[in-house]
Amino acid sequence: MSRRFTTPVSARRDLNKVYVPLLVAGEKADFDAFMDGILARPWLGFKGFSVTIPHKEYAFNYVAQKAV
Repeated sequence: MSRRFTTPVSARRDLNKVYVPLLVAGEKADFDAFMDGILARPWLGFKGFSVTIPHKEYAFNYVAQKAV
C-alpha cells in the first residue's frame, strides 16, 4: 500500500499509526542486519512492515530462519 493510502485510512479509523518509508540498501546480509537492529530496539514500536522487491525473498527467509 502506498503512503498516501495507508495514512489517511489509519486516520479515518482512529488508529494511532504512521507509514514510514525506510530505505534498506544492499543484499541479504544488509537486510538481516536492518531487521536485527529493529528487533533489538522494541521501544521503536514497529508492528509490521510493507516489504517491496527486491527484499521480499530476504524477508521470507529472515522470518523462516527466526521461526526455527
